[in-house]
Amino acid sequence: MGDNIKRIKFYFVIFCVLICFPVVRSTNTSTVCYGAPGARCTTHKLSCISPLVIQIINTSYGYRSGCNSNGIADCTDTTCCKEKPGDCFQQFSSDENRQVVRNCSEVETCTVPRFREVNGRECGGTISAYSKIQYSCVSKGILDF
Repeated sequence: MGDNIKRIKFYFVIFCVLICFPVVRSTNTSTVCYGAPGARCTTHKLSCISPLVIQIINTSYGYRSGCNSNGIADCTDTTCCKEKPGDCFQQFSSDENRQVVRNCSEVETCTVPRFREVNGRECGGTISAYSKIQYSCVSKGILDF
């Protein structure tokens, strides 16, 4: 009888850990270029494997000296769209961040069109070359806002 109670307690603890606490995978990052609307490299595509859902962690613009003030025409050369050491970052505006959180939280997949910051005050007043969204995949209903 005592072994059965121990076994039940053990399974109850395992159940609570799996159900009551978020199942968080590693942080995922989506980085896209600024460029022609509709180009595949200019739209964020966030996704989680069911039953996990998206939780937005951070949204920012990436700046690099000498990178595209006009954006890219197509997705053949995305050199300026890939994060490198020394890049400067500035957070999305609160309205843009709210839009991403509203559209992408607690769903398995989400697309976010390009955003463009044209006055990177914290990055020398330059124009952003890319945008970056960091997110985790968590159990539905256990999001921290």
